[in-house]
Amino acid sequence: MALPRPSGVYDVEDQARTREQIWREMGKAYVRGQDVELVKDARLILVDTVTGARVAVTVASGALVVTAV
Repeated sequence: MALPRPSGVYDVEDQARTREQIWREMGKAYVRGQDVELVKDARLILVDTVTGARVAVTVASGALVVTAV
């Protein structure tokens, strides 16, 4: 997240804009312990712990599909 540089003096409007930007960005983050739902074109990329290969995991007609990336 790239926040604007703070002004030299406290500015209530600047703080409000910055906090709103932080709030929007936090809404995009995944939180440990909560469900993760990916939209249609998003992919879940995992790394094989033995080979280091990257794979995409998808579901097609109820079947789990693993594809090399």
